[in-house]
Amino acid sequence: MTLALEVDQQRLTADLDELAAISSEPAPVVTRVVFTAADQSARQLVKRWCSEAGSRCSRGSCRQHLRAMAWSGRPLSAGGHRLAHRRDPNAGRYDGTVGVLGGLEAIRTLVRAGFKPTRSVELILFTSEEPTRFGIGCLGSRMLAGTVDASAGEALKDRDGATLNQARTQAGFRGELAAVPLDPGYYSAFVELHIEQGPLLEQHSNDIGVVTAIAAPASVRISFQGEGGHAGAVLMPDRRDAFLAAAEWRWW
Repeated sequence: MTLALEVDQQRLTADLDELAAISSEPAPVVTRVVFTAADQSARQLVKRWCSEAGSRCSRGSCRQHLRAMAWSGRPLSAGGHRLAHRRDPNAGRYDGTVGVLGGLEAIRTLVRAGFKPTRSVELILFTSEEPTRFGIGCLGSRMLAGTVDASAGEALKDRDGATLNQARTQAGFRGELAAVPLDPGYYSAFVELHIEQGPLLEQHSNDIGVVTAIAAPASVRISFQGEGGHAGAVLMPDRRDAFLAAAEWRWW
């Protein structure tokens, strides 16, 4: 069976532009801090687009993923996050949103072509991937995977002292965090379309690349202790400068 799969590039571009226009800061900046009015407005827009595509939408208590569910069976999944920065206000319109709206357009394309898959296709919108309001990255996906438990609801606070539970409840999300994690193996596959945040594809004149490995950022806190000494009178053999030790330290 040959399918005529035609992506509506003009609509996808228009959707990206419309979503980017929802920001608490003026263009070209895109700022949508999780649980704020801008975040909620953008979420409602994506939810409307999913409904118009003929998909049922649901939202979790904290992960708040919009699942554009069509058909039945063990799910395939696509998606991404909608960038929401607080520390870096100069967010781009494509970071994360390409995964969400690209996945949505893929579902639209399959529907238009009359394709009937044997597995369901879910569009996931990950909440608070960037460590913005509560100081932790990938908050929604961590809870989805069960690596952050329900105690985070009270333990995580924003700079104003509001807990995660207070913020999400005020935004209308009142479900139990303990119910967020999915069973292991729930998805048979996940794919995310993402803009490259580097120069390699352009340098090699490639339109698209397939990621085979990704950096896994980690942070550590190390203290170096030393002794003060006059810059002119204490010679190097007698110095105990903490910065000298720090300059030579390697953790790999």
